[in-house]
Amino acid sequence: MLSLAVAGWSAAIVAQADPAPAATADLEALRKDWWAAQQTFRDESMRLIEGAEYTAALAAGDVERLRALRQQLVLPDEAAFARRALELANKHDDHGAPFVVLAARYFASAPGVAQSVAELLGGRYVMDPAILDFLAHPTAVLAALDVDAAFALLQRIDEAHEVGVVAAWAKYWFARSLVLFRKEPEDGPLVVGLLAAAERHAAGTLLAERIAAPRFERERLQVGMPVPELAGEDMEGKPLELSSYRGKVVVLGFWSFDNNVARGAVPVQAQLAKRFEGRPFALVGVCSDTNKAHYANGCKVYGVTWRSFWEGRDAQLGPFATRWNVRSLPMYFVIDHEGLIQFRGADVRQIERVVAPLVEAADKAAASAGR
Repeated sequence: MLSLAVAGWSAAIVAQADPAPAATADLEALRKDWWAAQQTFRDESMRLIEGAEYTAALAAGDVERLRALRQQLVLPDEAAFARRALELANKHDDHGAPFVVLAARYFASAPGVAQSVAELLGGRYVMDPAILDFLAHPTAVLAALDVDAAFALLQRIDEAHEVGVVAAWAKYWFARSLVLFRKEPEDGPLVVGLLAAAERHAAGTLLAERIAAPRFERERLQVGMPVPELAGEDMEGKPLELSSYRGKVVVLGFWSFDNNVARGAVPVQAQLAKRFEGRPFALVGVCSDTNKAHYANGCKVYGVTWRSFWEGRDAQLGPFATRWNVRSLPMYFVIDHEGLIQFRGADVRQIERVVAPLVEAADKAAASAGR
């Protein structure tokens, strides 16, 4: 009876000492503090943009004053958050990989962080399940490393896993890095072979769709082709289908308030909406913003009245952008009233030239149908 009691007491002590719950609590606290710092920065940015001084400088086209006002904003201290994340990874030992992945995704530009992340993820945490979270968003780390170190990290992960989705991601990023670092062209044999192997290993996943996206673009997204359907929910959670706009000229824009270039193009789109109001024309977005409150506030500030598909809670370039081979924001498609693609490009200033004659044609088609 004594031995059983001692065994039960020992098990209770082990359960209390389990580091996993403590690691989870520390990770959530770190995330919460980072999101709070980000939200504070966003709130301060919105207050600045809505302020009378900024509005006056914007109206006057005073670029220098606008720059001086923006410089008053203080970005969150990434270096401090990075130190905290790596210290917690060391503290929690075998449960430290999620802290390293968090540092990789958000703080890799801080001095020395990418090197520490590469050492840990290519070493003690190379077989940790969290490695998959890293491979979903590795670009900040890969860009901060020198070429040889970036390749070495990806090769180490690939060799450790050999097959499966982790190996597929490693092969995919190795192929992309070869192209980005100009070591081999898109159609180079090593790149083609790596992508083919990655697509096989990742069959049925979003990664496989990402690899297949250039084919989808060639076969389905060329000018003159019928636009593929998009169906999902909008930023308010309501059903939205691209086909419901048939009969109108549609400017479909992949964008985000969190992307400076895409956000800067919003006023041009608002002008388009005003110019063609009451005519067979519509703006439709595909938005990668994850914070819906931030999105709603941005709509009020910038006068966004059109609906947008939501890419999801963890969108950088989400499932719609992935499938359509949209690799950077913004990207625009102009679709005529018959549902045919008439333009694809990133320069919003070209759109009005394309749209105007298409709206005229849509007006004539509507008038003919009404006779």
